Amino acid sequence: MGEKGMNGREDPKGGQPEDLRALGRAAADELQQNIKDENGSYFDWFDALYAEASGRRGFIPWSEAAPRFKLKEWLAARDHRGAKGDGRRAVDVGCGLGDNAQCLAEAGYEVTGFDISKHAVAWALKNNATAQITFEVADIFDLPARWLGGFDLVHETYNLQAMPPEYVAPAAAAIASLVAPGGTLLVMTRGREAHEEIDGPPRPLCREQLSSFEKSGLKPVEFEEFYDEGERPIRHFLAEYRKNAE
Repeated sequence: MGEKGMNGREDPKGGQPEDLRALGRAAADELQQNIKDENGSYFDWFDALYAEASGRRGFIPWSEAAPRFKLKEWLAARDHRGAKGDGRRAVDVGCGLGDNAQCLAEAGYEVTGFDISKHAVAWALKNNATAQITFEVADIFDLPARWLGGFDLVHETYNLQAMPPEYVAPAAAAIASLVAPGGTLLVMTRGREAHEEIDGPPRPLCREQLSSFEKSGLKPVEFEEFYDEGERPIRHFLAEYRKNAE
């Protein structure tokens, strides 16, 4: 029998990865409900989940052992390796354990990864020790002034879909504020039609919600619908935006 986790859930230490991921999903659901019941900040549950994971990557439901495959494809298609040595900067929004930040660094960018969870940032620092990546704790709704308009590439994957709908537009505006003049924003999310009902998280986004980036002054460059590589492929959107050079 496994040991009991901090909230009384059965903890299958030494069990199969999918058992651990199921436990993490249950923990996430419980932590979100507790935050709601206690009237705390909705986003407090993220740090609590990383803390409960205690270094077990598989416990984090959205964690991957490698960067999202579509990010690697996108970078390779544009030969971003030419960025090496020219000081181009990228930021990974909601960096989690730092996998995507590492992918951006390998493409030649000087990378900042930030997350609201101090436990996630500490974990990312441990796993991705390199001078080319800086990890910081930051709130998307209270970004450091020094970051505004400061990044040639802004990468956003799966953060907006984790938020209640009322947070999506203001969060999108905050993300857009990070893009430097002439810079690019890359967004990846689960996708849906506007009429489809949602129950989550995750809460797939419709194209109308993505239009918040255009309202923030960014120009759409590319839109692609694709399916992930899971056993039961899930619909996704990739959207690329550009900010006019000043």
